[in-house]
Amino acid sequence: MEKIIISTKNSTEAVWEKGEWDDYFYDGKCFIVVKDHSWVGIYNMDCVLSIVVE
Repeated sequence: MEKIIISTKNSTEAVWEKGEWDDYFYDGKCFIVVKDHSWVGIYNMDCVLSIVVE
């Protein structure tokens, strides 16, 4: 996996490149990007249009 692309309903996009993250998970309400055991990105799924992991 090289990249995570998160598109939101208000037409913004977050791109996480390889090296900026080492894990991710979904907790039922949010999509969370993790780096070195710390949460570095938190996205409320009510606002997310799509998530692509390449």
